[in-house]
Amino acid sequence: MNGQQAGHAMHKEDSHGMYDTGGEAETTTGRMATGSVSADFVVELTLETFNDIAASGPVFVCFYAPWCKHCKTFESVWRELSMRLAGVSGITIAKFNCDKHKEFCQEKDIPSFPELVLFKSPRQQIHYSGLRTADSFYHYVLNHVPNLQQADGTPLQLGQGNAGATVEVNNMWYLSDKEEFAEAASTPVAFILFTHTACELPLCRTARLNADRLSNSVQDDDVAIAQVDCWRSSLICDANLLAKHGHGWVVVYKDGKETAVQPIVPEFSAVPHFQVLLKKYTADANADTAKKHAQP
Repeated sequence: MNGQQAGHAMHKEDSHGMYDTGGEAETTTGRMATGSVSADFVVELTLETFNDIAASGPVFVCFYAPWCKHCKTFESVWRELSMRLAGVSGITIAKFNCDKHKEFCQEKDIPSFPELVLFKSPRQQIHYSGLRTADSFYHYVLNHVPNLQQADGTPLQLGQGNAGATVEVNNMWYLSDKEEFAEAASTPVAFILFTHTACELPLCRTARLNADRLSNSVQDDDVAIAQVDCWRSSLICDANLLAKHGHGWVVVYKDGKETAVQPIVPEFSAVPHFQVLLKKYTADANADTAKKHAQP
């Protein structure tokens, strides 16, 4: 039983939501979750329990502050994710109060609230960058945490969830390190959106949203639709000369080679324009493949 399941075992109601702390969760097999465990299955981590829980398996943490208005708005989304994954072994959905532990949050590189971080171990952390919806988080967990199992021991798959929840398949690839980038760029055709957390202009938000929508329509293993947050993954951006381009660009790669660089302009941020370009470069890649096969 993981820390998230401990909340279910206790049936402890936290009527104040994400911002109050309470008693102690009982000791569970595999994990000990100490702090407030609400009926929505979100585990409140403390300094004393953080490393133990992170060391015993992946934990997806929302770092928040009680005074943060965005955190209060976001609470229902995080609660929905925790309920969707309730009873699933191999992942814990948690929260951590940075207002009480400012130095610890600085050490973890938490720049603002709410900040979402997946810890695969106490020292291995991945900052989430992508759409902040329960569906997007659900896909992110399934893509980054292997061997998740439902309560009956069967593997958790896309489209499955508690209370009969059905999740739309999302093929967006959020790249966080050079290895992931190299793998994505090596596909026959890769559309990679380089963006930046600091860019909250309508154009940037629309481009991120529409790139995500585009990924939902792609069912081709030879096409990768990906995003890089240059705030979190500056090494990727620097290595690919994004310093000269700046953020807010889509770079098209064919078999690992940069083929085209497109700025995010109003017409380009629209889904139809994405689809037109994707069709063009996919057709070019298919033609190149056909020529190779035709050669004696």
